[in-house]
Amino acid sequence: MSSELMAWLGETTLATSAALVVVLLLRRPMRAAFGAGAAYALWALVPVALIAVLLPAPVRSMALMPVAVRVGGVQSVAVAPTNATVPWIPVLLVLWLTGALAMAGLQLWQQRRFLHRLGRLRVHAHGVRVAAISAGLPAVTGVLRPRIVLPADFLHRYDADERALVVAHERQHIARGDLPCNALVALLRCAYWFNPLLHWAVARYRQDQELACDARVLRLHPRARRAYAQAMLKTQLDVSALPVGCHWHTHPIKERIAMLKRPSPRRWQTRLSAALLLALFAGGGYVAWAQQPAAAPSAHAAAPTAAQYGANLQIEVDGERHALEMHSAAGVPSAFAIDTKAGHRWSGELSVEPDAPGQAKVHARLARDGADMTGPVLLIARLDEAASLKLKTGPVHGAAHDVALSVRVRALDVPARRVAAAAPVARKQVARAPEQARAEETSPFDYSQHAPPRYPKDAANNGISGRVVMLVDVAADGSVQDVQVEESRPAGVFDAVSVEAVRKWKFKPVLEHGRPVAHRMRVPIDFDLDEPSAPYASHQGVASAPAGSGEPAFGWSAVADIAAPPHFVASR
Repeated sequence: MSSELMAWLGETTLATSAALVVVLLLRRPMRAAFGAGAAYALWALVPVALIAVLLPAPVRSMALMPVAVRVGGVQSVAVAPTNATVPWIPVLLVLWLTGALAMAGLQLWQQRRFLHRLGRLRVHAHGVRVAAISAGLPAVTGVLRPRIVLPADFLHRYDADERALVVAHERQHIARGDLPCNALVALLRCAYWFNPLLHWAVARYRQDQELACDARVLRLHPRARRAYAQAMLKTQLDVSALPVGCHWHTHPIKERIAMLKRPSPRRWQTRLSAALLLALFAGGGYVAWAQQPAAAPSAHAAAPTAAQYGANLQIEVDGERHALEMHSAAGVPSAFAIDTKAGHRWSGELSVEPDAPGQAKVHARLARDGADMTGPVLLIARLDEAASLKLKTGPVHGAAHDVALSVRVRALDVPARRVAAAAPVARKQVARAPEQARAEETSPFDYSQHAPPRYPKDAANNGISGRVVMLVDVAADGSVQDVQVEESRPAGVFDAVSVEAVRKWKFKPVLEHGRPVAHRMRVPIDFDLDEPSAPYASHQGVASAPAGSGEPAFGWSAVADIAAPPHFVASR
């Protein structure tokens, strides 16, 4: 939670600072071209940028990249000790809260001091009070119940025309909603107390606010420019701050009087400035929203899905029988490779597509030592029933039919998520092909930082095997944000240890247009107690337990492939 708050503060600080820079650069040209009202309206770009960043981040459809992890019973994984680090996030959070409370306390003190100096207020008219002092008045205070406060010598200092103009000025502050805007500015100063640009810009914002109010009064009273200027010169300024309110602070009176000489904007100027401001707000808001790190799709979001199939494949080649288990979406091929004792390497692909109700089309292709031996093969299979096929590929060791296939297809009940070019997972341990090595080098899966889950003691004692499939939301920096169990069997046996392990994993950033983006991965973890047919390579992060140590031993391996045809890991 604290890290998310710090990240939010960083994003919004950048967005509001960029908006402030744009406003500070454009306020004078906008005022010269379209009047003080347009320059004041320009400040709305800051909350627009802030709101845009608060909106949900753009969701980019990401490929659900497969990662197969196998936990076995012969090898143990050495856990590297972690060095103690300073908890910078909590420290920064405490520092930010301290600064925010200090800024809030300062502004509260300034507000109460100003109101206290007014003394006892006398009723002058509805919503109008007369104070016991004159400096800094007239003023408007109160967000929910605004009231105009006049100086003690109001009736003697100004003549009748000037009094009407002064009250009209303060009423314009109320009508334009300047007090709620100033309250929002006070809150922003508390939240971003560490941003000097914001505090420097507040004085310019207040100046544009007063100039816009003057312009509005003169538009309503176009023949009262001289009287309005005289009323300004008679007003006593005050150096005291009023965070939530409008009073006669140390405004540049010369600039305000100079603005009185400018003619009011014409109708076409007002319309053109409104169109330009709307375009600026829309463009600035979109840029602030689009620059957020892309969010991973929600784990609970409904999405169009493809049918999911599981296939139990038995293949007999070179007089040897091998069993494989595959899971994939309809039409997505699963690749496998088998090394036989005869010295041949058999590789192939298998995909399943829906056919008639209760049936599926199985497409297969086999190659031996890289040479295609069968061409495309089509097999129609009933769901949950074994379908067999023998293929004649020429005499091999005197066998008339050297390849026999048997496949049992089942439809998976697990709700499928949106998958873009996701590679399925087949469970078969094979030697790493060069293509697989290249895939691992470019994979976002970081083998050195993925400790496998521990095998539950009760499950190991009872000889229970199982499988857990999780959807992992990965942040742009490769850290795990959320883990959702998509499939678990047996239900609830291996869920906790799997989620616990995955939350500690770290992934290599995935780049899109040169920038790291958030993404989602489907992580299936198979738990079994079968001994692997060959030891795992050392680069896969597996360490063997000392002989006779009596310690439980676990082995694991992982494969992730996106661009190239996937290679898979499984146990025979």
